[in-house]
Amino acid sequence: QDEVRIRPSLIANVGVRVDHDPSFGMHLTPRGGLVFLPRPATAIKLLHGRAFRAPNAYERYYFDAMRDGLFTLRPERIHSTEAVWEEYISSRVRTTVTAFLYDAEELIEQRSLETGGGSDLYFVNGGDVEGRGVESEIETKLPGGLSGRLSHTYVVTEDTVTDTPFSNSPRHLAKLNLQVPVSRFYLGFEGQFVGERTTLGG
Repeated sequence: QDEVRIRPSLIANVGVRVDHDPSFGMHLTPRGGLVFLPRPATAIKLLHGRAFRAPNAYERYYFDAMRDGLFTLRPERIHSTEAVWEEYISSRVRTTVTAFLYDAEELIEQRSLETGGGSDLYFVNGGDVEGRGVESEIETKLPGGLSGRLSHTYVVTEDTVTDTPFSNSPRHLAKLNLQVPVSRFYLGFEGQFVGERTTLGG
């Protein structure tokens, strides 16, 4: 990984990761980012990266159909792009707005295989999903150690194979965190809101 200051107000950050798995070979996952600093209180970032996840032992060997070699799994892959606006309203208040897009391919899904003795579960690379959304956050640190953070994310995810909404994927996520000093300790409160999610049956 390396960071290069192209201009006083423009920074480039590039990196690459190399992984080798005995079963799946070598994987190259690059990432990069541009950071524009128009003024001391503002940062605008453009980020892009790739990543992968190799199948674990449970997915590869737990069920009979997998142990017998009827199905072969490949690693999952994801490409993600983010545009971030970070603004310090004051020395105690920070705000962030992020627009993001990701594309996940060859997701590992569990399915059922009908056999003479009933049904046998197995895993297969069958899912492709695209997600796009916006996340906003405000964080403050007040005198005396009191601090708080409020965030909200709106995201739309779609199964690009069937052109349908992705199951178990809420469109709204919100969090509220408060931290209150009590003597030498801190007391923390957190509240979370998760929007409705669809099942496989709709």
